[in-house]
Amino acid sequence: MTSSCFWFVLDSSGFLHGTPGPYDVGNCSVNIILQDSTGRTDSHTFTISVENVNDAPVIESPSENALLAYQDGFYSLGINVSDPDD
Repeated sequence: MTSSCFWFVLDSSGFLHGTPGPYDVGNCSVNIILQDSTGRTDSHTFTISVENVNDAPVIESPSENALLAYQDGFYSLGINVSDPDD
């Protein structure tokens, strides 16, 4: 699997940094090319492997009004859940 490589930047100090998200999981091929003022170049290619982490599922809090039930009355509550890992 190849991911997009748009989650990092190479700053002017030569540091490559960023935070990959869930859609960046996989291999990211990077080719850095440097050129000096005389036009001479050098390049280096490497692969960054982004491993998936199991993110916790999320339960949305119901509204305060939904937390009231009456004796002998029907109660129903829809709960919205999501999982970043699908």
